[in-house]
Amino acid sequence: MNTSERLNLLDECLGRPTFKVRYETFKSYLAEKFDVVNYSPRTFHRDLSELREKIEIEFPELVEEHGDLIRFDKRNNEYKYQLPDFSVNHRLTNSELNTIARKLGFNKHLFEGGNHESLVNKLRSIALMLEFESEHEPLEWNPLELIGTRCGSQNLDIILDCIYKKQPIRVIRERFGRKGTTYEILPLLIKEYHNGWYTGWYVLGYPISEGNQTITLDIKPLRLLALDGIKEVIPMAQKPKIKIPKGFNPSDYFKNSLGIIRSNLKGDLHPEPVEFQTLEGSWIYDYLKEYPVHNSQEILFDDPEKRLLKIRITVEVDDDLRQFLLKFSNEIKQIIQTKVP
Repeated sequence: MNTSERLNLLDECLGRPTFKVRYETFKSYLAEKFDVVNYSPRTFHRDLSELREKIEIEFPELVEEHGDLIRFDKRNNEYKYQLPDFSVNHRLTNSELNTIARKLGFNKHLFEGGNHESLVNKLRSIALMLEFESEHEPLEWNPLELIGTRCGSQNLDIILDCIYKKQPIRVIRERFGRKGTTYEILPLLIKEYHNGWYTGWYVLGYPISEGNQTITLDIKPLRLLALDGIKEVIPMAQKPKIKIPKGFNPSDYFKNSLGIIRSNLKGDLHPEPVEFQTLEGSWIYDYLKEYPVHNSQEILFDDPEKRLLKIRITVEVDDDLRQFLLKFSNEIKQIIQTKVP
């Protein structure tokens, strides 16, 4: 049995409330279950040390908050994790994954398109990776590369709580050493967005001013703030009366845009028709049919033999649209005149 396998077993035993981990008990466990002999006290303490190092690398925030997660209980003469249900190598079982998948299916309204399926697939791929890690020698690289942690996630709990309470917040933003800016908003929606470069979370809110007794919600004045630039979120004592017009939905703020950043505070924005077609034989033909560019996408002409596709989308003319047309300029061409240069 190699060191990696022993560490997995030690992690499992430390997480079992009924197993009292000390040298004698763990040695007996290895001998009885896995025919491991000549397991010395020195090796046991080295395994504990390596497991601590692994925890420090993989869970630095927990170590910073709680200190050493493996504690020796003198009273009971045993080592144990000080956090309940903690495990370095916790694996999601098929039953757990199916439960998650079922619950995500019941909450499809929380996701755009089929993103709930993407999340389940990520969970399953992680579980498979952990399973294969236990069966094979470790690789020199990470074989699974998923989108990383979401920027600004440390503020999610307080913002989401205030959304449900309909409570205004004071947001202090400070980025890249610049002087901080303060905004006062009624938070309405948290939006996740991936632009191909980085993934971030944003809060969409209605701007308020001191003394506002009544707020009638409207899409036009909404302000979008990136969570990764927020230094502090302070719930405000002010509790205005909120009037919600029939049919109001803050997510409509994004419905006419290809991206997430809009110039709504600089003037009126109106969606415009933009038509373009693929160049003959282009690889992008199949992708545009399978994955619409925008929810307004209409197919005006389709020639499968020549792989020609003419499409219309109705969106606000902004930098995201320009960047899209520029990025795929070798595969598509714009065919009607709009404000897009």
